[in-house]
Amino acid sequence: MPDVDSADSTYAFRWARAFSWLLLGTEFLFVAGFVGMVFAVLTASKAWWLIFPAMLVAFAGVFVALFALGLRGAAVTIERDAIHVRFPTSMDTRIPLANIAGVALVNHGFWYGLGIRTNLVGHVALATAWGPSPELELRQPVRAGILPLIWWTHARSLRLTVEQPQEFVDSLRNRLGRTIRGVPE
Repeated sequence: MPDVDSADSTYAFRWARAFSWLLLGTEFLFVAGFVGMVFAVLTASKAWWLIFPAMLVAFAGVFVALFALGLRGAAVTIERDAIHVRFPTSMDTRIPLANIAGVALVNHGFWYGLGIRTNLVGHVALATAWGPSPELELRQPVRAGILPLIWWTHARSLRLTVEQPQEFVDSLRNRLGRTIRGVPE
């Protein structure tokens, strides 16, 4: 376990690079759909209505590409008095340690899915992989984007599929124990 007194501990999201490549691979489908609709508009006299779906496909393709490229910098850093969560298009925020009520290691099953997941009543998962994952219980909710600039929610429970999840939980519990008891660092 890293010495949390000497430096911040940074944990990347598990399988983020593979998930990024998978998403970038789907860009072929967005481009093919967009090109097909534009071709239909240009060659068929009654296909003008495909302009609007083509614009939606283009918007979705750009969003997925930005999300996929941003995944490479996705990480969680345990700092001296906060944790900094960086997840593309959804969250780039510092959560004070005083706002964390608890942390547990839970299983993120494949049936929960990947990406930005929510149950719409306070649980948000930032998931790039399946398996053991730290889950933070927060005293005050933090804002998380489901569809940025369009749809936001507030997370009271935040699941993070980071690499070395047990080490993350131990490190955070160690830091929380000192913060809660008021022991100076």
